[in-house]
This record gives sequence, structure tokens and C-alpha cells, in this order.
Amino acid sequence: MKQTINIEGFIKNIETEIFFGERRILPSTEFKKELDWDSMNAFLFMAMIENQYSVILSDEDFRQSATIKDIFDLVSYRVNGKK
Repeated sequence: MKQTINIEGFIKNIETEIFFGERRILPSTEFKKELDWDSMNAFLFMAMIENQYSVILSDEDFRQSATIKDIFDLVSYRVNGKK
């Protein structure tokens, strides 16, 4: 059975798992520029995605992504059976 994934739930998981203060996260949020992005938050973000969605993203996936929606699109694509 395929997992259903939506952007609202994805953002809620980010807000629950990773503390970015009172900052509101939107699909258009440029996570590396607008959030307190460091190696620890990158690790927590990758771990959350792996734990919640069974998807492993590479460093290259993060380098090529700018927004939360970019990451969501990658995860959604892979959850739906694509590599």
C-alpha cells in the first residue's frame, strides 16, 4: 500500500521534528537561506525524511534543492515508487 504524502503534512513533520524558532515554514521557504540551516539541521531533516517516508536523500539532492517544495517533490516522487 502506497503512502499518501501532502505538502501540509510534510511541513508539519518538519515543524514537529526540527526547531526553527517561531519561523513559519511555507512551500516557498528557501530552507538554506531563510532558516537556521546548519549541518545539524541538515542531519535532522534527512533523518526525519528517512523515518517518516522511508526515503533517503543524498547531499546532492539537498544541494540541487532550494525550497521546501523542491524537497517535498523529491520525497513525493520517491514515495510513489520512483528512484
